[in-house]
Amino acid sequence: SLPAQATIISYHDEADWLAALTGGTVIHDAFDNDMVSAPSIVFATGITSSNTGGVFCCNDNGISGGEYQNALGQLGSTASLLNTWLFPEPIYALAFTIRGAVPDRLKLSIGAETLAIDNTVGGGRHEFIGVTGLAGVTQATFQNQGRTILYHMDDLFFSTAPPRGLPLG
Repeated sequence: SLPAQATIISYHDEADWLAALTGGTVIHDAFDNDMVSAPSIVFATGITSSNTGGVFCCNDNGISGGEYQNALGQLGSTASLLNTWLFPEPIYALAFTIRGAVPDRLKLSIGAETLAIDNTVGGGRHEFIGVTGLAGVTQATFQNQGRTILYHMDDLFFSTAPPRGLPLG
């Protein structure tokens, strides 16, 4: 039989996201290792982050001072069009803390789902965004839906093991 299709559930609270994993192994990248920006880089956790399309600019797709930073735009802007993360093995959950995203401008496509990254936290603080129910995906893509946007992440979490109780088929 075919594997059951998982239902993606999004979270804005880290404790709730962790509880939903029910014992799945969590890998954490605090972006502690500075990395010069480039069209393609590899995070300490083995994720390859690549910017494509448009114009690669400035400090995009780099790590500095404990933060991953990037900018995405639309055709004709001075920014890349897409940022794709390739995971070193299939993942079942993904989370990050982000600031700088504008509601309905930054989209995350993962598996068969596309989610709006709705970061409305003021004061430059980071907001937690997490998803579970991923059916062993190996890629996530960020895309901008409006004018150029600069965003920063200061933590990245993912799980390479399905949570206990996830139907596998």
